[in-house]
Amino acid sequence: YTEHPDILKHSIESILNQTYKNFEFIIILDAPDNFVNKRILEKYCEIDSRIRLYVNEENFGLTKSLNKAVSFAKGKYIARMDADDIALPKRLELQFRYVLEKKLDICGTYVQTIDEEGKLIQNCVKVPTNPTVIRTCLRINNCVFHPTWFVKKEVYEKNGGYEGKYTEDYEFLLKSVKSGFIIGNIPEVLLKYRMTKHSISRSNLFMQYLSLCYLQKKFYKGLCLSFNEYL
Repeated sequence: YTEHPDILKHSIESILNQTYKNFEFIIILDAPDNFVNKRILEKYCEIDSRIRLYVNEENFGLTKSLNKAVSFAKGKYIARMDADDIALPKRLELQFRYVLEKKLDICGTYVQTIDEEGKLIQNCVKVPTNPTVIRTCLRINNCVFHPTWFVKKEVYEKNGGYEGKYTEDYEFLLKSVKSGFIIGNIPEVLLKYRMTKHSISRSNLFMQYLSLCYLQKKFYKGLCLSFNEYL
């Protein structure tokens, strides 16, 4: 979801212009009353047959929308991105190749951060790339940028999709580690991550922190319950 039509267009076109072409492009519109975005998305559907647009009956939120998108996916791998980010042209090609070469189940990337106008904030935000190091770092915090995920669909099926409200990606990674899935990051910037004033993650920082602490405590006691049960 984004309130800026041009940002949405840039995001969509960054996927349509990927060097890897064999994919289905699933888009969930979680704001059915946003008729501007809806018209934009419908026009892109007319242009490119790979796009499959689904409009929620009401605002379901990120977690439910993600699970809905995953349920519609037919491919073996699922790449994720937010509506205001920009994928670099070789993102899908390089992540697909890296997953096969390194025998990964989940693959993220380095990112650049940009502001609302697309101006560069930080050229390269690095994260651990070695699966063993990532497993260790996950004891402290998330180290795989959610909008960069390239994941085997079987991981979603094993984990039962996303749960929770504020740290659904972190919980997903903890479950994946517990199930023995291999997580890596390709050491290359393949996504421009947009920092906006109305970022969901920024507005819920305190609840994210509480959720993260809860999940760490439960997971490393051998449990991985849904934080959503306690909200």
